[in-house]
Amino acid sequence: TEATLQSLYNRATRAFLHRDVAITFTLLSAAFALLPPPLAPSPDPLDVHRRKWDILRITLETTVFSSTPDLVDLPQPLRESLLLSPQSFISNLYARSLTLFTPSSLYRKPSSAFLPHQVVITLIASSIKIDCLNIGREITEDWLSKR
Repeated sequence: TEATLQSLYNRATRAFLHRDVAITFTLLSAAFALLPPPLAPSPDPLDVHRRKWDILRITLETTVFSSTPDLVDLPQPLRESLLLSPQSFISNLYARSLTLFTPSSLYRKPSSAFLPHQVVITLIASSIKIDCLNIGREITEDWLSKR
């Protein structure tokens, strides 16, 4: 799984840099099918992959949301995200990150206590990029309160 995720990541980042949204999105979808939340709070071998892939997903979706993409070539889920308000868009990104990093064995509401700081910084940068400073501040305050 790790080798597959690394291979997919290399291809996805290359596609992203070449602004091929459709291929990047397809590779993201394939990777997240292989990346469940961790079972326990302790580190696991997929932690680094979860972090890298989540940062790429947030970056891709924010780039699409903040630009004027060609809707014809845009995958349906990305087209649907364009209909959201900036606040709802950032809130959805945040909720997905919380779910991805909160251990499934804890049987609790997803928590920012498990978010890597790199993901938090990416979410805050996204909120700034689309002029959603209040949501960025809420993410920061929530994360800091769990430290």
